[in-house]
Amino acid sequence: LETLVRDLWDEDARLRADAAYELGFVKEPRSSKALLKALGDKEEKVREMAVGALSRLGEAGAIPKLVGLLGDKAASVREAAADALREFGPAAIPDLIAQVSQGAEQSRARPESVNAAKVLGAVGDDRASDPLALLLRDGPVESRAAAAEALGDLGLSRGIGPLRVALLDPVLEVRGAALRSLVALAGKTARPLIEDYIRNETDPGLRETARALLASL
Repeated sequence: LETLVRDLWDEDARLRADAAYELGFVKEPRSSKALLKALGDKEEKVREMAVGALSRLGEAGAIPKLVGLLGDKAASVREAAADALREFGPAAIPDLIAQVSQGAEQSRARPESVNAAKVLGAVGDDRASDPLALLLRDGPVESRAAAAEALGDLGLSRGIGPLRVALLDPVLEVRGAALRSLVALAGKTARPLIEDYIRNETDPGLRETARALLASL
């Protein structure tokens, strides 16, 4: 343990990354404390390894920082953080909801809010319904599309109402995401809604998508 903690602050980034990985198998408070600090390492690989290690240790105290890392500049770190939060499951919901709620107030989509919405959909907790509906209604474009997809992934009938409203969204991407999620949630009962949508949709590509979805029901 002493050697690994010391290596975690070595000048060699590869040694730091190896130490971060190995500390994930040492279930001891000092391991978690060191790994939490390593989440701020300047090297992408070290941050990625630290995220995975904290997940293996089941360190719930890392959840707020992991939510923040959903906006990390490195894709590998963002993906590792999302995977870790999915593993934490219900324990991560309050912090994810807080991030999604912030996203509904932003004028421009931030990756941590977009990715938090995606993780909420994947975790499948009914507490996610209202925050995702709020993001779908009030968020910036990319966040609204992510919220529409997440409501479909969540699989709860409470998402049908917000998704119906989103079929009128001014942005094609959001309407398309809402259309697919609505069909996923409502199944055959969505047929009248989709038929009506086709009559009113101005974009030929989305009309074709809607017809294909109808044919699949």
